[in-house]
Amino acid sequence: MPRDEGMPGSDAAEQTPDYVYAVRRSSRARRVTLRYTALEGLVIIIPQAFDISRVPDIVSRKREWIARVADQFRNRAEHYACEPELPEVVMLRAAGRKVSIEYAPSQRPFSIRDNGDSLLVSGRYESAKVQKFLREWLKRQASAYLVPLMRELAAEQGVTLSAVRVRLQRSRWGSCSVGNAINLNARLMLLPEPMARYVCLHELAHCKHHNHSKDFWLHLDSLMPDARRVDAALAGAWQFVPGWAYA
Repeated sequence: MPRDEGMPGSDAAEQTPDYVYAVRRSSRARRVTLRYTALEGLVIIIPQAFDISRVPDIVSRKREWIARVADQFRNRAEHYACEPELPEVVMLRAAGRKVSIEYAPSQRPFSIRDNGDSLLVSGRYESAKVQKFLREWLKRQASAYLVPLMRELAAEQGVTLSAVRVRLQRSRWGSCSVGNAINLNARLMLLPEPMARYVCLHELAHCKHHNHSKDFWLHLDSLMPDARRVDAALAGAWQFVPGWAYA
């Protein structure tokens, strides 16, 4: 599944003569992984017991890949740097909705009122708190829209799903387990409807072909004739996702 470049947390900052990067230990990591994101730059994910002194050598050996990816992400970083910390509108493109946000600072406790097509942020608020609320709010919007859509598409194809879940995955737009449990990224709500629908159909196709074989693509083409065009367009989907949508 094409990936959504997120913003993972980190617990150490390191530097080589050429690159500044963050190092994060992960209890789930079984090997060293290099990840580059528009918001955080280069992140090195290492297993808990890995010798951190080996990281600079790994980075040095991967310098050509890093340079190539950094160049690809440079315009993304510039894009996010120009964004305001607090948005005035959220475009839920997948559902064809526009939600405006009004701010009313005061000395009262922080609160957010959801009026359907508008949000009112009031009281003593901080950017981090508002952004955290917006991410949770986005998950609720996605659950209300994407889960019924996914089940409707599955019913049309006679596919039984064991579960449909909405999360804020760091890198994947969606995934499908061998037991037909589908996970969807809440940020799909921010993408144009054809892209969001494509991801749903992509994961639905995995219920029949748990791979990316020729048969998988033929089946997906039967579900969505322009699937390959939309798949290629997903490479630019980051431009629809604001910085606050990443933890």
